[in-house]
Parts: sequence; C-alpha cells; structure tokens
Amino acid sequence: AMEEHLSSFVSVAASSCPPRLVFMGRLIAATTFSSVTVSLVFGQLGAVSSCGPLVPAMVGSWLGYTFGLLSFWRIEVRRTQVYAKQYPKLMEHALYSQFTPWVGSRIDKPFNEWLCSGGIGRLSWAVLAAQSCASAVQELQENERQRLIDGYKLADVDDGAS
Repeated sequence: AMEEHLSSFVSVAASSCPPRLVFMGRLIAATTFSSVTVSLVFGQLGAVSSCGPLVPAMVGSWLGYTFGLLSFWRIEVRRTQVYAKQYPKLMEHALYSQFTPWVGSRIDKPFNEWLCSGGIGRLSWAVLAAQSCASAVQELQENERQRLIDGYKLADVDDGAS
C-alpha cells in the first residue's frame, strides 16, 4: 500500500519523464520513506534505553533502507513476471527496442521461459523493459475494463427490455 501511495505521488511527473527516471524516483522515495520511518522508531526506542538514540537510529536507518530496497525489488520483479506472462510480445518489443546492445541475440523460446532461465541479468533488463511498457500495459488494462463495463451495461439494457 505504501508503495502505491508513493507511486501515485511520483506519477504526477511520470508522463513527461523517461520510465527509468520514474523508476529511480520511486525507488528513492520508497527507500527514503522506509529508512526514515524505521530510523525514527529505533531512535525513540534508544532514547528510552541506556544506549541513547543515535546508534539505534543509525541501525534503524540502515535496516529501513535495506527493507525498503528489498521490498521495492520484490514488487518490481513480481510486476515484471506478470507483464512477461500476460504481455510477452510487448515485453520482448520493449526489451529489444531499447536495450538491444546489452541484451544480445533474439529470444529463441517463449519470453516467460527465457526470462526464468536467464538469472539476475535477464531479470534486471526485463525489469527495465517492464518500466518502459508500463503505460502501454495500463492502456490495455483500461481498455479491457471498459469492455467489461460495456458488457454489463448491455446486460442491464437487455434485462430491462425483457
């Protein structure tokens, strides 16, 4: 939930920024928020103990940053896997249209299988590709939602006419 709120905050400028810049902005916002929050909690706990607030606050900052970073990575990997499964051609297009020099040769198996068999390198490039095609995926999802709404409206009209 926190990541979604930060994403919506950062998405105000997303339409005019490159996807990788938006990704880094969201990463910095998420890790900073978690780092500061955990640091404050640990500092307060340290203030009421015999060790004082400074060292616990620094440890809390480190732990909060690490937690925020790992949580952000987990969310982005999950999003990438969903995109790879639901929109493999779009992901492959984004990967090759923007990252050809680094990715290498064409994919010789289904995209999701290629992604899962390639280790952290392929996954990292795929996360960047997912950022690049996120707006197209959002548009596809909005179109699908509209088709569902239209279907319900037609069903209501048909029910009312009978």
